[in-house]
Amino acid sequence: MAKATLKELRTSLESLVKFSQESLSLAEVVDEVRLLSFLLEKNGKMASAAMMRELTANLRCALLMLERLEDFLISAEGSEKAVSESFKALVYATVEQVALRLGISASSASSFTFFTNVVSFILHRVSEYSYVKAAKNIEASHFRKAKTHLSKDLWELAVRNSALEGISIHEGKQYKAMIAQVSDAIDQARSQEAYIQLYAFLSYIYLLKVLDLIDTSSPASA
Repeated sequence: MAKATLKELRTSLESLVKFSQESLSLAEVVDEVRLLSFLLEKNGKMASAAMMRELTANLRCALLMLERLEDFLISAEGSEKAVSESFKALVYATVEQVALRLGISASSASSFTFFTNVVSFILHRVSEYSYVKAAKNIEASHFRKAKTHLSKDLWELAVRNSALEGISIHEGKQYKAMIAQVSDAIDQARSQEAYIQLYAFLSYIYLLKVLDLIDTSSPASA
């Protein structure tokens, strides 16, 4: 049987991210991304070694964010039924599709733009959830744990970003400051929904990154 190709992976990814195509539940999206990650790992000659590293790293980041999103939804709803939520509905509730695509284009130009966009996004959204503090009675320890996870996840994204090489101490401190700013800003909201929307945003951005990488790879490799 013929091995999987980049063209086949692209078709699967497109169905996950394009709003004009059928939406899957979050659980189905997580399973599909796991499958795509597996296929990439087991078909190392789909593209150049450098391209494969980029694809694998970004798909792993997408999966990390999707799994965290799944965990938050289950925690928020108290039931695994929560993951039947449409993935595209979660993304659309976060920001408009055009804004997301502009964000991914800008992120390709600068290694710092991605975190900058995330910081801006969170600072603009936090105010929308300030009312939740009084509306929901959830233990503070739950949010301390969520903040710790978020900080860890953002650092993990930075470590897995193969485009970040030769980082100076000054640039490293900039990342540290931005990660702290994002974590502190979203923690102020004390809202499970704020975390869910952030992880939906991040997972979608990374899926778009993988799709963009496939589109820019050599046609012969597809």
